[in-house]
Amino acid sequence: MTTDVAFVSSFLGAFILTIILTPLVKKVALKGGAYVDPVKNRDERHIHTQIIPRLGGVAIFLSFLAISLIHLGISGRLIGVLIGASLILIVGVWDDLRGLTALQKLFWQIVAAVIVVASGIGIDFITNPLGGVIQLDTLRILLVTVNGNPYGISVWGDLLTIFWIVAMINTLNFLDGLDGLATGVTGIGALVVFGISLASGGPELATALLAIILAGAALGFLPYNFYPARIFLGDSGSMFLGFMIGVVSIIGSAKIATALLVLGFPILDLGWVVIRRLIQRKSPFVADRGHL
Repeated sequence: MTTDVAFVSSFLGAFILTIILTPLVKKVALKGGAYVDPVKNRDERHIHTQIIPRLGGVAIFLSFLAISLIHLGISGRLIGVLIGASLILIVGVWDDLRGLTALQKLFWQIVAAVIVVASGIGIDFITNPLGGVIQLDTLRILLVTVNGNPYGISVWGDLLTIFWIVAMINTLNFLDGLDGLATGVTGIGALVVFGISLASGGPELATALLAIILAGAALGFLPYNFYPARIFLGDSGSMFLGFMIGVVSIIGSAKIATALLVLGFPILDLGWVVIRRLIQRKSPFVADRGHL
């Protein structure tokens, strides 16, 4: 299979599979009680008048998982990403069904980010816009040596990686206050990462493939999530999308520079929302519709 065919088939496969799976997930969510009832539970974000199921992220996750395994196979890094993504999805589903506190979700978000770091994904440097790079692997702590290969912690790089992934999870979660917003931002962001990785070529092609699969899976959900939404992402979806856009944006060689290019506006939006809520003496952890 040529590279171009792999990209096209991956995108279309993820897109179509999400379209197929979403109605099935919708039925399961309604039967399982995972839905928003605007009559019983008033929320300033909800402008709908009928019951809307949650758990849309489950369809996106299953589509992403299936197409990734088909086209990328098994590797240490991918396994780490998928384990972390699975954990985030489970936490999100539990929150959609039973509810979790902000601190409980933050704990599991950090655990998922640590799993990614343990799989070998991290930020070792930041591209300096004035030229050169800023190295983040100057302080390392050796943990163990296996077959002559040292394994340890890159203190600054690993901490920044964990912070970045957790920040992206919460950025997308904050954006999920308007129908289609978080899904659309993820789709566009993943396409930008795909384009940059494709232009870089070489080892970046694997990153491009992962990004195009994410884009297809996310955009396949949009027909159901545009206003008026027939199903919501739920925390299972918004946290999964944030986790994945955070991961794919740092796998490539440009690292944080690429991620800021892709997600600069959502990050600015997050900062604005947090500041506005603090001024209004509202909790910064609760999503609403007051975005830029």
